Amino acid sequence: MRGVGLTVEENLRLMKTLDDAWNPRDWETFMKRHAENVALYWPGQPEPTRGRHADHSESVGFFHAVENHIENDPYMILFGQGDHTCSVARWTGTHTGPLKGLDGQIHPATHRKFSLEFCTVARWKNGEIAEEKLFYDLVGFMTQLNLLPKATVTATAQYPSEYRSKAPFLKNPSTIQEKRTLTGENTEHLQWLERSLRDDSFDLGLKDCSKMF
Repeated sequence: MRGVGLTVEENLRLMKTLDDAWNPRDWETFMKRHAENVALYWPGQPEPTRGRHADHSESVGFFHAVENHIENDPYMILFGQGDHTCSVARWTGTHTGPLKGLDGQIHPATHRKFSLEFCTVARWKNGEIAEEKLFYDLVGFMTQLNLLPKATVTATAQYPSEYRSKAPFLKNPSTIQEKRTLTGENTEHLQWLERSLRDDSFDLGLKDCSKMF
């Protein structure tokens, strides 16, 4: 196909064969769909992966960490313009091996499952992808796998006096200041705190507090 300008329809067909190859790990077809000097952009990655062989190695490594599947028959969205294609598909899988988290640490398998929308924007040249940009909710991905890094959050909220004795906070007569480590298991608590800070009209009543303690 070298030297031949392909139509949008032909590029869309090639895009589907790429994801068809991804699911069963047909690496021969996968590599044929990428140019020798392809640049691949992953969410959260400061620099692109450059080169067909580096792309292949990275993809094989990702499968060792995450068994995953792109539901592309049909796609949720698939269209193209000029030498670009754009696809959106349901992406599902399970964390089955060591995976680097947002904290830079390698985390063992949690065997948690995930389900997200996965978007690929590709620029095609002579039947190969010259540039590929991947988009998905990285925080949602890490949250579903229970791999979000711990974060220390400081918040201030008003609580009815009935509940102040139950809160593990520093206290003063009118407010309770919280400084604690938050993980994926207590994010609902944080959401209530953030709402109380953001919305002056939001009242943390007895019913609301009972949800947090």
